[in-house]
Amino acid sequence: MHTQIEFPENVFLIDIAYLNFVIADLKGYFEKALGRSLKKIDVAELMILFALDAGLEENRPDQEVQVIWIYDKENDQLRECMPSGLRDELDGVGFSDQLGEFRFATVSPEGMVSREDLYEDMLRILSEADSVRKLVLIGFEEVYKEELYSDNAGKSGKRFVNFVMSQRSEKRNVCSETLAYPLMQALGIRGEEL
Repeated sequence: MHTQIEFPENVFLIDIAYLNFVIADLKGYFEKALGRSLKKIDVAELMILFALDAGLEENRPDQEVQVIWIYDKENDQLRECMPSGLRDELDGVGFSDQLGEFRFATVSPEGMVSREDLYEDMLRILSEADSVRKLVLIGFEEVYKEELYSDNAGKSGKRFVNFVMSQRSEKRNVCSETLAYPLMQALGIRGEEL
């Protein structure tokens, strides 16, 4: 018996190892450059910033956003963020905002496959899910780019938003956004400081 998992129209797929790596890199650089400590990132604020940059419609309280955190035993915390515990603080919770309702789910390979393979599998599942219209991706692009830029990407009117550190040109229905901008804002870096 084949069971289809139902997802909302908007899904974020986030590789915690990648997000932790980029946050630590940015925070280390800017604390030295600015000569001050940066604040911890509020997870809800960061999700709103990602959603706005990804082009989610505002003032839609009925809009649902599923955030799927992919993690492994080396990356079971969202470092430099509040809350940070994936299993005990972020799994199965969420929040509501003018952009809609955000729901968090954490998924770990638990030693069955690698974190990268799990991310690719989830990307494939979400790409094929009829209900998903916008898929927001934050992860090691060089690992999963083949799946992302395959002929399946963007079928059935899906829109992929890929947050990257280096700008990439649009291809099919895959749009690139700069990951550093929402992270810098969430860390409390002001424009006039740059």
